[in-house]
Amino acid sequence: MENLTWMNFLNPSSPIREYMKWVHENGDDRLFEEHYAGIVKSQEKEQHCFLTVVIRTQGKRRDMLQDVLMCLQAQNDQAFEVVVICHRAEKDAYRTICELVREQDPKFAERMRVYQSEQGERGAPLNLGFAYARGEYAVCLDDDDLVFDHWVREFHAAAREHAGMILHSWALAQHWYVRKTEDGNRQIIGAAGEPETRYCVPYRTLRQQSENYCPFMGLAFPLFLFRKMHVMFSESLSTTEDWDYLLRTAGIAGVWDIKEVTAIYRIWDADDVSRRVVRDEEWKANYRRINQKTGSMPLLLTAEEAKNCREELNGLQSAGQKGRSSFLREAVLFWSDGSDFSGNQYIKAPIILDDGWMRAEFVLSECSSGRITRIRIDPAEETLFALEHLRVQIKRDNDTLEELSEKNIRETNGITDDNSLLFLAEDPRIVFDIEETDPPVTIVFTARVTYRSSAAVTQWVEDQCADARWLADNRKIAHLYLDRGEGFNTKDCIVCENVLCGEKYEASFTVSPTMTGKVQELRFDPTEAEMFRIDQLMIKINYSDGSTDKINASQVISMNGFETQHGMAFIERDPYMYIPVSSDKQIRDIQITGDAGFAGCEEMENLFAEAKRVPSYELICRQLRRMRENNMGNREGEKQ
Repeated sequence: MENLTWMNFLNPSSPIREYMKWVHENGDDRLFEEHYAGIVKSQEKEQHCFLTVVIRTQGKRRDMLQDVLMCLQAQNDQAFEVVVICHRAEKDAYRTICELVREQDPKFAERMRVYQSEQGERGAPLNLGFAYARGEYAVCLDDDDLVFDHWVREFHAAAREHAGMILHSWALAQHWYVRKTEDGNRQIIGAAGEPETRYCVPYRTLRQQSENYCPFMGLAFPLFLFRKMHVMFSESLSTTEDWDYLLRTAGIAGVWDIKEVTAIYRIWDADDVSRRVVRDEEWKANYRRINQKTGSMPLLLTAEEAKNCREELNGLQSAGQKGRSSFLREAVLFWSDGSDFSGNQYIKAPIILDDGWMRAEFVLSECSSGRITRIRIDPAEETLFALEHLRVQIKRDNDTLEELSEKNIRETNGITDDNSLLFLAEDPRIVFDIEETDPPVTIVFTARVTYRSSAAVTQWVEDQCADARWLADNRKIAHLYLDRGEGFNTKDCIVCENVLCGEKYEASFTVSPTMTGKVQELRFDPTEAEMFRIDQLMIKINYSDGSTDKINASQVISMNGFETQHGMAFIERDPYMYIPVSSDKQIRDIQITGDAGFAGCEEMENLFAEAKRVPSYELICRQLRRMRENNMGNREGEKQ
């Protein structure tokens, strides 16, 4: 293959020729020769090691950097060196870093070197670090992250089997805070939340194009990419330089997943982090620049990734979905101790499709917090599909702790259709109660996925349309039932239409003389729709003897809603209230007025929070919990 003259016969649009051209054009030979070639050459005769750890710092976070160096000293594989690049550091900050290095154990300090970089944006000090590197691989470790004691060992073991590939280990994400002491001389740092497993997912080329799932300290790059091919970090990007570099090198070297958690990516509640220093507009501009650059890049997949893509496509075709533009790619698992599901406790897993069967495996590590009594599986973001032969296995090591099926489902937004679970709404979800367990566990979700044209779909749509028409026709209709000793029935019901005009509510009922006998109790249905609130309620009951009773919300006997500060609110459809009446008098007519309307979930929750009494507390709590879960699911969908 040394003679590449055969490439001249290829059309310029050939994938191979396009890719080789792109690789050549995106290596910056001029910049490399001007700034880094001499440095690289000067390091060739120096002692070599497996890994160079490049630490980029401005010298403003001494305590955090000390934590990083302690993590490195604790490594159980010491086949590495440390190159510290002080980027645009002030003189005092540079001296502080040099003093910190001298304070380290002598055997560790002799493997550390400190250099200054005054040029370029965030990528420039990384290029300088790669130039001074003497290792076979280089990894970038920020001065504020943490690595476990097997971090280097995992990279080293993977390199023995997969030399030349980019090595990808997993990192937990965790929020941390920074506080100054009262005298202002020192900082106090601490964890502000439980570790999250959002980045503990295998590398996938297609998914990585839209969002970076690989924290920087979890990537070890073979240095031939920099030394021989001159693929360098962008020195003009003020953010996302790590994502840009991975996108430009993954197709050349390939990525090997180690599938071990080796680090903590700390998300800081501080003012000097790039997320706050750099304006949103600049972040977006950097993303656009990267997308424009990679938009002309042909995608090259490893054999394993190509196999996964084929399995997904073959699975969809066997399920009758040949030509479908979107497909099942990723499932999400939430876990909790029985409380509401949280965006802090979830993990993603790629979906493998094989001959119409889907499989997702979620690995909850020891760092996944809390006991687990409840799980929620979101099998996809799309809808209009069905799952058959659903099974969930909860395993520890090789033992199965529990196995679940359709009969164990506690809650879902799918509907049962001929022994399958049919999803017609967005954000499909399935909730299970499980036997109490602790991580680490592996949860395996399998099911057969079908997209067949189901009679249930047609029937469901017809029912929804009919229901929507009925509700539209009855939103502004009120009913008054009179109990004359025989209970409430339809023959003693009076209807009033068009009760709502804007937010003004007016209903008037005239009691016919044919409704003989004295009324013992009234039931008033203000509308047929749910999520209804009515304020400043006033009920006037006029009797045939000329007297009048005036009744407000606090005097209502009972209802299937709850009282608020200014009136009452109803969550469920077909709201009603029972109204007291003078049973020894003949009713002539009734007028009911107020300010009313249909509330959204957030408004209804606010109304509930200010409620003064709740006749059916358990019912209201159940409904509000349902609404909160729905709202949470919608927010998550927007985020991922």
